[in-house]
Amino acid sequence: YLELYGKVLVPFDLSPGQWYYNAVEYGLAQGYFSGMEDGRFRPDDPLNRAQLAQVLWTMGGCQQAPAAQFFDVSPSEWFYQAVSWCRQEGMIAGYTTYLFAPNDPLSWEQMLTILHRYAQYTGSNMRISTDLSLFSDFDQVSPWAADSLTRRRSSPSSTTRRPGRCCGRRLPWGPLPQAPPPW
Repeated sequence: YLELYGKVLVPFDLSPGQWYYNAVEYGLAQGYFSGMEDGRFRPDDPLNRAQLAQVLWTMGGCQQAPAAQFFDVSPSEWFYQAVSWCRQEGMIAGYTTYLFAPNDPLSWEQMLTILHRYAQYTGSNMRISTDLSLFSDFDQVSPWAADSLTRRRSSPSSTTRRPGRCCGRRLPWGPLPQAPPPW
C-alpha cells in the first residue's frame, strides 16, 4: 500500500527514519519522481540513464525536442521525450551516435558530469572546486569526467591535506543508488 503523507503518496518502502526521506518526499511532491510500477521507490536499486533523463526533463519543464536517433530508444518508451530533450540540451550523450543504453546504471562519474551540465543549463554558479589529487584513486577518473568531478562541493579544510590523503577517502565508484547522495 501507499502511505498518505500530506498530499504526497509516499511509497511503502520508504520510512521517515531514512536519511534521504525528506529529499525523496520533496522529489515526489514536485513530480520529479513517481516511484516504480509496483508502488515502491526502491531507493537501493541503481539509478539508470533513462531515469535520470526523466528527472531532468521534468525539472526542465517537460519541453518538446526533436527525436533522438538512438537505436535503443523507441518512441513508445516512457523516457523517449526525456532522452530526446536531454540530448538536445547537451546534458546526456549516447555512448555512440546511435547507442544510448537507457537501462545502464549510472556511475558516480556519469551522474556528476550530467548534473554539472544541468547546472550549466540552468545558469547555476559552479565556482567551488575540488582537487582530485586529494583522493587516493584520483588517477582512475575518466578524462571526460575530470572537469565535472572537480566542480563538486569541497570542504574548506580539504585544501590543506596532502595528495591522496583526504582522510583515507576514495572516490565513489560503481552504480549510483536511487536514494540521493548524502552530500
